[in-house]
Amino acid sequence: MKEQIEKAFNIRSVSPEQAARAMDVKVEIKNVAHVIDDNAPNSREKALALTKLEEAWFWALAAISREESEDTK
Repeated sequence: MKEQIEKAFNIRSVSPEQAARAMDVKVEIKNVAHVIDDNAPNSREKALALTKLEEAWFWALAAISREESEDTK
């Protein structure tokens, strides 16, 4: 468990390739957020949908930044 905690709270630098992939994900999630904002009335449900997209962005970024290269496996 200690190793998992250290991994979860470690600050990582990302490679240019990882940064580019993270930006691709961000752009698409942001586009979906705008579609929801433009089409759904202001409501608790809309706020939750946008929050879940923000969570998806954070988890995607974590997945990209935490990936291990073939050299470190």
